[in-house]
Amino acid sequence: MKFREDIIVHRNVISAGLLTISLFALGCTPGDLSAKQKTEMIARLQSARQQDEQNAADLATDPADAVDSLHQAYKADRAIRKLEHGTKVDQDEFADATEIPPASFSPQQKASLIRQLEKIKADDALVVPPIAGESFRQRIYDQHAELVAGVINDLEIGDDVPWSRIQQALTSPQVR
Repeated sequence: MKFREDIIVHRNVISAGLLTISLFALGCTPGDLSAKQKTEMIARLQSARQQDEQNAADLATDPADAVDSLHQAYKADRAIRKLEHGTKVDQDEFADATEIPPASFSPQQKASLIRQLEKIKADDALVVPPIAGESFRQRIYDQHAELVAGVINDLEIGDDVPWSRIQQALTSPQVR
């Protein structure tokens, strides 16, 4: 059952990604969207919201994952309301709102995720902050390295890791 749900989630993410690329590669804003495009975007967002709400309501869902799912459902709902009111929903916001945290990872997916996190950790270690503000910038990278190491450790020992924490670890810090 979990495998089927994962396939559905990945199919929805791929479909949403293709819709996102097709609409936003052209620089579409809600005013530029045809009624059909707007309806398709809202349908994708509603599907994501529904899946997130179902994941949160599932008694087998870890409480931390349920909170992540509720947060994702809120993002989808907010994007729907923005589109319905003619407000711009940018590409990143749409992609984020239609992302559905996976219910679980296969051993291959977990190994791939750990490799990806190890690469991010290595890349963070290579960053040389500028002289001005060096300690502040270095502290940000050190904190991110600790987060990544913690997520890797938790995944390796089989702990449940909230999707939001994985996403934070996968995102390199933006230091200016």
